[in-house]
Amino acid sequence: MDFSYYLNPQTPGPETDGTLLDEVLGQVDLAEKYGFTQVWLTEHHFTGYNVYSDPLILAAAISQRNPSMTIGFAVNVVPFLHPVRFATQINLLDQLTKGKLVAGIGPGNGPIEFTGFGVDVQKRHEVMTEFVNVLEQAWNSEQTGGFEYSGEYFQGKVAGRIIPSSVQKPMRVAVASATPERLEWIGSKGWSLLLGPQHPEILAARMSHYFEGMDKAGLTPEQRARAWANTSVLRQVYVAEDGEDWRETLSDVIDTYVRKSALANTGIDDLPKDAFETRKQGYLDG
Repeated sequence: MDFSYYLNPQTPGPETDGTLLDEVLGQVDLAEKYGFTQVWLTEHHFTGYNVYSDPLILAAAISQRNPSMTIGFAVNVVPFLHPVRFATQINLLDQLTKGKLVAGIGPGNGPIEFTGFGVDVQKRHEVMTEFVNVLEQAWNSEQTGGFEYSGEYFQGKVAGRIIPSSVQKPMRVAVASATPERLEWIGSKGWSLLLGPQHPEILAARMSHYFEGMDKAGLTPEQRARAWANTSVLRQVYVAEDGEDWRETLSDVIDTYVRKSALANTGIDDLPKDAFETRKQGYLDG
């Protein structure tokens, strides 16, 4: 088992943004110093649930500051992106990291984020399916020197190649999802699966669909091992001093997290007291 470092720092307000960004980079420095081999970045906008918002730009900075670290995304939100531009950006990051990159993608679900980008949250899965089709065309076009794509959400013609080329062939991809059919699809692709902080029995059920997809696709042992290498489960850990009351130490931080995560995931800006306490207790109980 490998331990990676996941970055999703909340920001209480604009006066803390700069300080938190400095701390984020410093934390990656420490992670590298203490032997972590991977750092994972996420994408959230507008709500304060995440201070850096754009993981692609932050990844470029980390690639030059912490060259030993593999950088993964958990995840880039596909409906806010264009597949051809994304292929270009990922290829560039793959070159900057010398192939130490995992292109993590997902459909997203934050209502405030979708409204901000003018995208229909109800269409996110259809957009992602089409996005992946174009993205795979882009990655597979290096030898052919161009391709056309025409769908409901993306249309165009690339009359050349994606520049720069990628180091990895094929690119390592990871996907966050929860529905049985999509879990099977991820497994069939030989891609890694990103799982949230659910209870073990829920994780086991999702993994069974993922492995079923691998079985149906007839993946080789090598393909399975490649997919499994970056399959991850998110966990939040705080290491307390002996005798420390961690609930008191983290009280303000946890309050901020509960409010910002509720805002990001539900669009509710002002949680009623009972709803806040229920969410907070559920978080404290794991």
